[in-house]
Amino acid sequence: MKHHVISQPPSNVLSMNAVSPGGGGGDANYQQGDAMPPPPYSPCGAASQFIPSNTDYPGNANFQIYMGQHAQTVAKSASWTFSSRLNKLYADKDKSFPIQFKAELKQREQFYIRVMPVFKKPAHVQEIVKRCPNHTGEDSKEPCAKHLLICEHKQAEYCQDPGTGRLSIRVPYENPQVGADFTTYLFTFKCTISCVGGMNRRPAMLIFTLEDQSGTTLGRRVIEIRPCACPGRDRKNDEAESNKEKRLKDKGTNKRTKVTTTQTKTISQVGKKRKLNADDELFTITVKGRENYEMLKKINEALELMRSIPPDLRRQSSGIHRHLKKELKRIKKENSDLID
Repeated sequence: MKHHVISQPPSNVLSMNAVSPGGGGGDANYQQGDAMPPPPYSPCGAASQFIPSNTDYPGNANFQIYMGQHAQTVAKSASWTFSSRLNKLYADKDKSFPIQFKAELKQREQFYIRVMPVFKKPAHVQEIVKRCPNHTGEDSKEPCAKHLLICEHKQAEYCQDPGTGRLSIRVPYENPQVGADFTTYLFTFKCTISCVGGMNRRPAMLIFTLEDQSGTTLGRRVIEIRPCACPGRDRKNDEAESNKEKRLKDKGTNKRTKVTTTQTKTISQVGKKRKLNADDELFTITVKGRENYEMLKKINEALELMRSIPPDLRRQSSGIHRHLKKELKRIKKENSDLID
């Protein structure tokens, strides 16, 4: 594994220090005109962005990652697991887990895979994801001492962008072996999400980018991560919480639909009731002359009295009914005499 230290070289010398994970290393000086390995960073690369993109982009190379066969249930003692429903990786500290890569590349030049952890929430996205002080080791001279993630590959390079300070791993992309569709790399988390001074319970993601020798991004894949002590338990809890939120969301949608339907039905019923009970409406009539007013008032009182008697009582009290009709005829007759 290599660690590149970027510094300003003399005008006639290009230098790059390669440090092995064990602490030993050597300085290689390249004269102008000599072949020089590609730099571990690029101004257009993911690590050089203060707010790197977290959108999946397969690109022309159809860059893909594969986390293995999805398991519906997982044991609490599992050292790692992946939830395809949440697109989230759960892994224990110091326990290796495989990630498989595939790209459709026709050129013969060397390509690279860069893996960079980034905090998920906007409030923390510009902060650097690194190990906590307890897991870093103050006297450790290993190039990966601050990196949250390490890769078990001999040519892995542990990089820190000089502009943003972001930590990332770069490994050469290797074509799948004969009879295989993907190339497998082993990774390990060296810290947990609950460590104070490190992730500090802040959700994070891994951004995988396929790059050429100049560092240009050719493809991108993103997954969420949770380095934890009990991957199986945490995955189960997160999926249960996700299901609960989905049920509450669906319930809220159904409730709003039900309320709208009930309100429409009530308004419709009120409108229908008003139409059927048109006799309850009030009207005002302008009458000229005191006597005409008194006569119309008596007619109105008689009609009101008529309406106040229930239909059953009307049939039983035929005498009252006949009396009211006789009285009504008399009032109408008197009214007609006044008009004449």
